[in-house]
Amino acid sequence: MDFSLPNNKPGLGSSISHNGHKVSSMSYHNDGQHLFVATEGDSKITIVDAIQTGKSKGTFSCTREGVSVVAATHDEYCVLSAGKKQNTIQYWSLYDNKILRKFRGHTSPVHEISLCPNEDMVLSSSNGDVRLWNLQQAGCMAKLDLGPSHKTGSSSSNQSSPSPRAVFDRSGLVFGIQAEMPKKEGNYIHLYDARVYDRGAFAEFKFTTQLLQDAMKTHQIVNPPPGPLTINKIDFNVEGDRILCQTSEGLALVLDGFNGTIQRIFQPSSTTTSHDAKGTVSCFTHDGKSLLMGNDNGIIDVYDLQSGTTVKQLKVTTVQQQIEQHSSSPDDVGGGITALTCNPKYHQIASGCANNTCLWIW
Repeated sequence: MDFSLPNNKPGLGSSISHNGHKVSSMSYHNDGQHLFVATEGDSKITIVDAIQTGKSKGTFSCTREGVSVVAATHDEYCVLSAGKKQNTIQYWSLYDNKILRKFRGHTSPVHEISLCPNEDMVLSSSNGDVRLWNLQQAGCMAKLDLGPSHKTGSSSSNQSSPSPRAVFDRSGLVFGIQAEMPKKEGNYIHLYDARVYDRGAFAEFKFTTQLLQDAMKTHQIVNPPPGPLTINKIDFNVEGDRILCQTSEGLALVLDGFNGTIQRIFQPSSTTTSHDAKGTVSCFTHDGKSLLMGNDNGIIDVYDLQSGTTVKQLKVTTVQQQIEQHSSSPDDVGGGITALTCNPKYHQIASGCANNTCLWIW
């Protein structure tokens, strides 16, 4: 995904409407042919033909459990989904619209699912615990309870529940778990060997609030958030030598994957809008050269990881103009970016917002 040339940037390939329902999650199948899109408002998953037509191939409902998170599996038409109505994970065959298995054990809604790239192992995260599953068996293989250790004394009921994040790296040999420190003193990330996870973490990175405040000064962040940062996503790049942490405060932190040092902190530019933009979602490109950050103003910033500079901006206004040229309603596009991911095989970016999914192609 080369963004370096002046005229080399993706344009709108297609737009898929979700009838006014916000995109809450999206996931490409590993072959890049299909994109699965979750819309929480109507508890549906849409299959998008990402390469041949750029259009929906079908929409499937799961109203009893709800759908807020979706993750592709190794099977072309099977996904893992979870919603806020129940605390289960559904192993769902969209080919014949059947739930093959339900994974039970979480005591609060699942907010993240990560599939091992080379095995049928799955990590799931909810408020308070992380669980490891095998798709071929119903019970969880391992559980890390992060709830009780974050409660102190008898007056802990007014503290917010910890929201850990867990994800496999692209090799499937390592997974990382992020959680808040007790008393909101900061965050930590533990790295595990997926083959011998029962031996405990082989690396621990600690990010105290003071360390993060100092790092924001070093990286010249404008109007840095005064309090602790809340990490709502972690991910590895393809090589595994960088870790991405997206925060609820609108910043993206890029860490060294081996020693945990903060390499870059990215903040949306406020020069193109009348208000300070806030980063909502982010992801690495698969060539390892760039970071994409979707903002609450509908703009996707493209950053060069080596230099730290903004090299491109993908704007909703441009999308609206292209939709008008295709005689479609520009009202289908709008609002901030709520989901963002890169095709693992082709030069394509998928973004979701309040009403639709956009496929960006070169």
